[in-house]
Order: sequence, then C-alpha cells, then structure tokens
Amino acid sequence: MLLTEESVRANPSFAAGGWYYSIELAPGVWTKGEGYRNVAMTRDLIRRTDIAGSGGPGPARCLDIGIMEGLLTVLLERRGAAEVVAYDRLRLDERLSLVRQAYGAKFKMVSGMKLAELPRALESAGHRTPFDMVVFSGVLYHLFDPLGLLAVARGLLREGGIMLIETVVTFDDSQSMHFNAKGRFYEGKNYWHIPVPLFEYLLRFMKLEPLDCNHVYTPTASNTGLRAGRVAIACRATADWPRENDDLWMGQYPERDYADFLDWKKLRSDKLPVSYNANRPGLVTRSSGGGIDVLASTESMPEFQPADDDMRLRLDAQE
Repeated sequence: MLLTEESVRANPSFAAGGWYYSIELAPGVWTKGEGYRNVAMTRDLIRRTDIAGSGGPGPARCLDIGIMEGLLTVLLERRGAAEVVAYDRLRLDERLSLVRQAYGAKFKMVSGMKLAELPRALESAGHRTPFDMVVFSGVLYHLFDPLGLLAVARGLLREGGIMLIETVVTFDDSQSMHFNAKGRFYEGKNYWHIPVPLFEYLLRFMKLEPLDCNHVYTPTASNTGLRAGRVAIACRATADWPRENDDLWMGQYPERDYADFLDWKKLRSDKLPVSYNANRPGLVTRSSGGGIDVLASTESMPEFQPADDDMRLRLDAQE
C-alpha cells in the first residue's frame, strides 16, 4: 500500500534530508537526493539482464552491494528476481522502511558490517550463496583494499551468473592504480582511480568476462594529466580465466592466493547462464575471444547520456 503525502512528510527520516537518491515516496513527494549519472549507467545494464529468467535458468537470485536507499534494489525486484538480498555498511533502516512501504518491496537487508564480513553475515542470516547476479555499483573506489574486496564480491556469484560493477577510473593505457593523494582526483573519500585496462584485467583475474559497458567523463580536482571518469561493466562469471592468448601468467597463482577470499569449487553451477543482451553498436570484441575490450569500447562508444528519470526512482517505474 502506498504511503500518503501526509504520512511521508511527517516522517522524521524524510524531513531530515541528506538522501543519496531522489525517490518518489508518495505521489508527487520526492526525497531531495542527488542526480548521479553512475546509477543511470548501472540501471541501463540491469535492463539488459534477463533477471526474470525467460532465457531458461528461471528467475535470478540477486545480491545488491552498497545500496544506500535501495533505488537499484527495488528495480531488481520489479524486473522479476526470485529474491533480492541487499547490503550496505551504513544502517539506513528508517529510510529503507519508507522505501519498502512505498514500493511494496520485499528485499531482505544485511547491514552494519564491513564488506569483508558479508559472506559470513549472509550465512548467519540463512541466505543461500552463491547468487545468480551481483550488483556492485558505486563502491569499489571507497575501498582501501579494492582487489581483496572485489574477490569477496566475486566469491558470492555462481558460474554463469552476471556481475554489474561500476566505479571511478582513468582512461589511460596503464596497469598501475592511481592513488588519490591530496585529493588530486576527488576531495571526497575516494582512494583509488583504476585505469580502465587494469580494471578489465582485474575482472578477468577474477574469472569475470566483460560483456558490455557504459562510461562518463568527470573533471579532476587538479591537473593530473589524466582523463578521469566512471565505467559500468556487465560481466559473466566463467569457469576459467578469460585471458588473452599470450597471457600465460594469469591463472597460475590465484587458485592458492584467493583462498582467503573465495573458493572456486563452491561457485560451480549446473544452472543455465543468466542471459544478457549486449547487442549494440560500438562494443569492441577481442580477437582472442573472451568478451570485449573495455577501453577500446569506451573510445568507440559515445559518453553515456541518461534521461532525468534514469537518475531517480518513480513510483510507476518498472525498469
């Protein structure tokens, strides 16, 4: 049952402001929120994912990591997910209660712990892992240990599943992460700007094959000589490392070194892959196979231009 304008406006959590997302909680009553293009990029990739499972595997079980007030979480549910489990380190219970009421949402929440503790928290709460789909949007650049915690998230996704991951990057052909020293890229709590080729390599290092991407450019806080921005990448979880033919190094060591973060054997699955529609112009596939070349694709495709409604959540939104 939808909330009324009076009940929403009387709620202290609504009146307090400071919302991350702009969400309609009653007809014509919106949280202030912000218009973030990154959420629109991930939302576009969600639309291309067969969450309802019409392609054969059945409705997907989804995990949304770093949800804030749950804009993407609600959309996963509305697109036919069998189950949606949501995580955030922050405790935003009152806000999420308003969103759940307004949208009749049934997603389950796990919050208040570090991301490194999420697998154990999910197990303790009785949530079955791994999931068919993991959304990991707007989180990685806030993490001091991006490689280890990317492995934690990867360890919650089955073979054949889809991960949608979005973060800040630089568009330079480098294999070295750029630390945000003195806030040279961004004054907020961003630690690492990852060059797109390195980001793609790390995904492949985690047995994630890039299928699709969106990107935007952003100004840097100072003259770094690097072009900064954000990318959202849709990846498929694979049984083997989707490496290039001349890469004999990838796969020799991670089996042992990942032991503290994930167990590949637990991620094996007999279920059909989750279907994903990456049929659009501009994507550059690698000649050696294994999905797309993300940097070449961003250079070939126009910068993502979201509609206003893609950066907020309307009561009548279905996707």
